[in-house]
Amino acid sequence: MTKDSILKVFTPKYHALYPVFEKSADNLIMASGRLKILLNTTDISEQEAIILEISELEKKGNTISGEMYSIVNSLIINPFDREDINRLVNRVDDLLHYINQIGKMTGLMKSTVIIPVFSELSDIVSIASAEAASCIRQLRNIGNSRDRMAEGCKSISKLEKKAEEVFYDGVSKLFSSSDGDMIHLAMRKKIMETFLKCFDQIKEISEAIRTILIKAS
Repeated sequence: MTKDSILKVFTPKYHALYPVFEKSADNLIMASGRLKILLNTTDISEQEAIILEISELEKKGNTISGEMYSIVNSLIINPFDREDINRLVNRVDDLLHYINQIGKMTGLMKSTVIIPVFSELSDIVSIASAEAASCIRQLRNIGNSRDRMAEGCKSISKLEKKAEEVFYDGVSKLFSSSDGDMIHLAMRKKIMETFLKCFDQIKEISEAIRTILIKAS
């Protein structure tokens, strides 16, 4: 093996990761945005179409994650710890999964009215996901983006607190308007619980990004 060949083997090739990070970020923005639209429409046929879109976006996210794992496992040198990359990728996958679950449950309810707390929570999920996606996209240039990424994580924390306020404020109104329909009551409870899981995953994404920032400083 020549000297040039040896150098080529050990030359970092992790630039291949960044386009995949960006695809993951774009997919997350799309899924959370579709969820927001879903919970702000009363048209059943439109709901059904959006639910299918969200399901496909979760599948696309799984494919992107597989691509990410393949690249990470093939690299001798990674730009960040493998554990941190895996944590970030897994949490994005989990968030997409819970967004898809909310979509499916919404489809089962076949609601022809907009439920205010669902609308508000989906809006916060969309905004927080966009913040997280922005941070993920900036991993490509982390050296010059630390401050912006740190601010993004702070914004996510504020959004989490806002979501908690919306959640507890909306609980009593949500269940008092169920008109005694136990099936819808159970479904609404499940959707609320799944929204909480979404925010748990958004928090985990933020923490994963913070960890990467700390180690890169």
